[in-house]
Amino acid sequence: MTRTDCLRVGSLNVGSLNSRSHEVVDMMKRRRIDVLCVQETKWVGKESRRTDGYQIVFVGTDKQGNGVAICIAPRNTGTIVELIRPEVDNVLYDRIFGVKLDVKSLGIVSAYAPQNGLKQQEKERFYEQMDKIVRSMSKSEMLVVAGDFNGHVGRKMDSLEYMVGEDMISLSCDISK
Repeated sequence: MTRTDCLRVGSLNVGSLNSRSHEVVDMMKRRRIDVLCVQETKWVGKESRRTDGYQIVFVGTDKQGNGVAICIAPRNTGTIVELIRPEVDNVLYDRIFGVKLDVKSLGIVSAYAPQNGLKQQEKERFYEQMDKIVRSMSKSEMLVVAGDFNGHVGRKMDSLEYMVGEDMISLSCDISK
């Protein structure tokens, strides 16, 4: 398998993308990451920016927190076929964002789950929006969901399959099939 057969996907909670986009792109170059899901960007808007040829597509509503982005390496920037930006009550939802790429029918979702101290209503809203995005993908599409899920796993690991689903698999980077 060669490097051109692979699509390396990563995830990063950046804490704030303000004044750090070049730093993030440099890290992607060093680690040879093709697509990076970024959480807690604190960028406001729903747009796209370019940094050193890398395309950063994002959604955010609050400079104080939240916001998610997907950063795409130059060799894949022309492969975006659809942006998925959920809305709740006609307001942009800034914890989940997805793209569909014309790379082996691939969908990528960047997610930033509500923290432990937030209200149950916010947590339910997050999972409702996640469910909508996942269901919007065709069954023939490969889907990668990456992000900061603020998860806490207890001592007992018996329930791991329940938490991640029975279809969890370990993947190599070969998507050429």
